[in-house]
Amino acid sequence: MCTVTLSYDKRNAKARDLLASIIESGLFYVNEEPEKKDRVYVEDGEVKLDIVEDSTDIEDFRDFLHKMVELEYSLP
Repeated sequence: MCTVTLSYDKRNAKARDLLASIIESGLFYVNEEPEKKDRVYVEDGEVKLDIVEDSTDIEDFRDFLHKMVELEYSLP
């Protein structure tokens, strides 16, 4: 099995039509719920961290910290 995440401009009619064609082909299963995983992201101008796993490796935390710092410095 392969997981593909697709994002598109919902205001773009051509993008919506293309997505509808892809789904109607029957080659893909659409999962409406996004996969929950640990992540670093920006929301409302703030860098945020979501930890959903019960145990996380110290190296993963180090990576999260680096990503958080990078995102913080990239904000206007």
